[in-house]
Amino acid sequence: MNLGTSKTLGRIGAIIVLISPVASIIFSYALMMLGITIAPNIILLTGLILMLAGLYGLSEHYHEPGIFKSALIGGIIVIISLVLAPLILYFVLLPSLVPLVHQVFPGWDGNWASLQGITPDASHLTSDSINIAIVFQFLANLIIVVVITWITTIIATFLIRRSLKQLSEKSNVGLFGTAGTLLLIGAFLTIVLIGIILIWAAVLLLAIALFQIKHQAPNTCHCNPYQPDSTAHINV
Repeated sequence: MNLGTSKTLGRIGAIIVLISPVASIIFSYALMMLGITIAPNIILLTGLILMLAGLYGLSEHYHEPGIFKSALIGGIIVIISLVLAPLILYFVLLPSLVPLVHQVFPGWDGNWASLQGITPDASHLTSDSINIAIVFQFLANLIIVVVITWITTIIATFLIRRSLKQLSEKSNVGLFGTAGTLLLIGAFLTIVLIGIILIWAAVLLLAIALFQIKHQAPNTCHCNPYQPDSTAHINV
């Protein structure tokens, strides 16, 4: 894979990740209309895979395996999280939420897609009629899922930041290092939601950085420029 192809794959992947929040909402709504309530975020997954492919090519070009290795491990963690997220939502969170929804929507038939046509009725709810155990069960499941997601996000972005830092040193494009740092800060702040915006901004910087890579031969020489060449000889 040449440098141009690697840059193109990385750019396309970054752009897909950038538009994935809006595109995924539209895609998920279309699936719900078809009766499919559980599906991984295909659009975001596609973008991540293309970005990994681009980083693989850049890793080969600069002869630095660590660029792809760190990004691959971090990317695998993210991809596994994206695949497991709808499963956890469907099999853990939603079942614990069903009793609460039934209290607000007495006529609900259990189909999440049918909630749009039902008018909520909370007139019968009192402090005595609400099952506190059900509420606490749902909150406990929610907190566990949020904490696990938060920790895995931090681990994944830490590895990706390491990859981008190495790429920054090899390509002489400092914006890669900035994107990696912003990505890690965003991961820590996802617990207060503002981190999602920072992560989005980090991906934007990554896309811009890919446009700044110049077509030049990678520097693979690790010699000391101040050390005389051992093969040199003096002609007398």
